Amino acid sequence: MMKIEQRLTELAPGIKVLHGEKIFSPVNPNGYYIYDCNTLIAEAEDRSLVDLIDPGFYRRNDEQFEEKRKFLEGLNIRNIYLTHRHFDHFSIMNVLKYFGKAYAYPITDEAIQYHPGFTTGHINFFDVMKTYFDIDPALLRHYQTEFIDEGEEKIGRYKFQIIPTPGHSPDSITFYQPELKLAVVGDLIVAFKRKNGDEIIKAGTLRPQGSNCFDLFRSLEKLLPLEIEILIPGHGFPLIGKEKVEKMKKNLPQMFYNVVKEYLIARNQTERFGFKK
Repeated sequence: MMKIEQRLTELAPGIKVLHGEKIFSPVNPNGYYIYDCNTLIAEAEDRSLVDLIDPGFYRRNDEQFEEKRKFLEGLNIRNIYLTHRHFDHFSIMNVLKYFGKAYAYPITDEAIQYHPGFTTGHINFFDVMKTYFDIDPALLRHYQTEFIDEGEEKIGRYKFQIIPTPGHSPDSITFYQPELKLAVVGDLIVAFKRKNGDEIIKAGTLRPQGSNCFDLFRSLEKLLPLEIEILIPGHGFPLIGKEKVEKMKKNLPQMFYNVVKEYLIARNQTERFGFKK
């Protein structure tokens, strides 16, 4: 990751990415892994101040997460922005200090009910949040955020365009900086590498509660006209370089196909992707 981080610093002064690490899932500890999200750190003109996008995951008394917490606590954090309100993108806010505000795209009480854990198999997600992450389950509702709407927002020293990109989550947004040709897409895109070095770039996961494959198609298509040379996915490695981003765009039909497969797999579930039976 060091080469990617160095390249990012060259292409986007004042922008850093805290790469999400791979960990065992506390929810499925029998061999399943999860990834902490990627956190974007944007320096303000006053370089002592930073804004964060997706501060990420936190689990109390876990060495890896305590190290991340200490690093972030060493920053003078102004505002926090969320690509969407899934706990792996915001839960460390519960222990972070920031003197500004936290912002997320508007979401209705009806839409928020889909969030993981309200009906996620045998798992009571409220219990998981309290037991594994020491997070007040009340934060699963509105997460103490202000609303940020479509338009422009100054984050760090740059003006970002706010683009609604629902599908994975109804409140998902992309932060796009046209001069840097930088897009922070949340879980619209994820990118991983296998042990053999193969790159896996795919659309964000659809969840049985509230994800919408048709919205996801339309949101992926919004990436096509954007000039992007730096793409920060929600999880996994950043795509640095126009050729990598263009290759990803050419793979959108395969991403659509994989999304449809997920949709069909879920057809016999109590809740289908995007609507109830």
